[in-house]
This record gives sequence, structure tokens and C-alpha cells, in this order.
Amino acid sequence: MGGIEKLKRQLERWGRRALQTGLAVAVCATATTLQARDRAAPSVFPDAHVVGQASLQVLFWDVLDATLRAPNGEYDPARPFALTLSYRRRFNSDKLVEASIEEMAAHPRSDAQALERWEASLSAIFPDVESGDELTGIKNARGHTEFFFGDERIGEVQDAAFTQAFFDIWLGETTSRPDFRDALLGRAF
Repeated sequence: MGGIEKLKRQLERWGRRALQTGLAVAVCATATTLQARDRAAPSVFPDAHVVGQASLQVLFWDVLDATLRAPNGEYDPARPFALTLSYRRRFNSDKLVEASIEEMAAHPRSDAQALERWEASLSAIFPDVESGDELTGIKNARGHTEFFFGDERIGEVQDAAFTQAFFDIWLGETTSRPDFRDALLGRAF
């Protein structure tokens, strides 16, 4: 068995273990518990565990569920981690890119030239999504962002400023969704 297959099986076991322990918190109008997903995110690190989970609703629409995984289940923004977004609605890639760039524009490291580069990168990587599709962003050991659609690697952005701005959409202290962030970081009750 190859190293990748062995890693995938180990991550699937961790996902089942999380399901059995009922680990997760969701955010809507109030926080509610989610069952951890049985399918683990693809990963470049072997000891990824669920840190937290959240659900996003806008008005009365269920938009997505998110799962944050990190080594030993302990999030440290300086170390590798994976954020999986499980979509509950259909979105075309243009809308995903537009929403991402709009959020990233608020980041202190962003400027017009950086945003143009980042938009071009995301446009080349992001696919259209249907309900049930998963996009995973992984901050790797080099500080770059790798993207997966399901279990398929679909691209990488080799820019530490992009990585910071992109993940700050969900995990940054100035996120537009602080309750969602708290749930992902395992801080919501």
C-alpha cells in the first residue's frame, strides 16, 4: 500500500473516531452540535484531527458546513492545517472567487495588485460547486495554500500573503463571522 493510500485510510479512521465522539459545534443563530464527517479531508500531514466545525446560514439559506483539522487537533496558524468547506447549495466558480476576494480585500496585506493576482489564481483553481461538494484549503509547511476538490488536488497558490488573507476569511481575528470562527476553533458551546 502506498503512503498516500495509507494516509487516506488513517484520516478516514480519525473521521470515524470524531463521529463516534460527537465532536463539533455549529453556528447558526445559535450554536448547535454537528456530527463530525466520516470522510476526512485530504492532507499533507499525518496527524490531522478535527479542531472544530461550523455551519453557515445566510438569512434562511443553508450555505455550507466547515471543518478545521490540525495536527493533534490543535490549531496553530503558524503550522499546517486544513479547512474543508462542504457546500449545501450550488455556486458557480465566479461567485466563489468574487466572495473570497471581497473578504480578502479587508486584509491588511492586500493591495490592488495582490488582489488582482489572487483573483486570477482563484479563478484558475475554483470549480463550480453543487450541494454536497467539498473544497479543502490546506496551509502546508511552506506557508502556501493547496486546494482540493473532494480528494483531487486542483491547485496551489505559492504566496504566504495569499495564504494569510485567504484563511483569515474564516479564521482571522477580524473575520466578518466571529461566531463561525469560534466554532471552528472549538471555542463555541
